[in-house]
Amino acid sequence: MAEPAEFVELLVQHQHQLLRFILPLVGDLNDAQDVLQETAKALWRKFGDYDPAQPFLPWARQFARNEVLMHHRRRKRI
Repeated sequence: MAEPAEFVELLVQHQHQLLRFILPLVGDLNDAQDVLQETAKALWRKFGDYDPAQPFLPWARQFARNEVLMHHRRRKRI
């Protein structure tokens, strides 16, 4: 089972880098923060699959990229 403290530590350590990754892809700080929140939720759901022998940030960026794509799809429907 995933350890919540380990997850929180990794997320807090990398959240600014994730936000800097997301922001240019969505173009708006508020939207980027929303995408970061969705990314954090997705990361937590899949944290049991995370291999701690691998760097966290590249793994997390994959989730952020998916959330950015979903964000753009939702915006298109509006």
